[in-house]
Amino acid sequence: MLCVFPNSRDRVNIEFTEMQDAEAMVTALDELFLHSKNIEQGKKLYRIKKLHWQPIDGIMVELSKLPELFKLMRKVDRIAVVTEKE
Repeated sequence: MLCVFPNSRDRVNIEFTEMQDAEAMVTALDELFLHSKNIEQGKKLYRIKKLHWQPIDGIMVELSKLPELFKLMRKVDRIAVVTEKE
């Protein structure tokens, strides 16, 4: 599951815990865009607990949202990725 947590005015934390189907991916990306709407020179923290390949419908949702994801990337100055070792 992809969970989005606004941490402060300019920071969003995103946590991946398991695979996403299309409906869950749409909800998670909409939540990410909502919490990142007013960010300028922001920061993101990705915490990846279990990394799995996404189902094809989840990937298609991400591809359909690429223009919005690129706009979001322009608003962020720093990104940190934390993973768990298994």
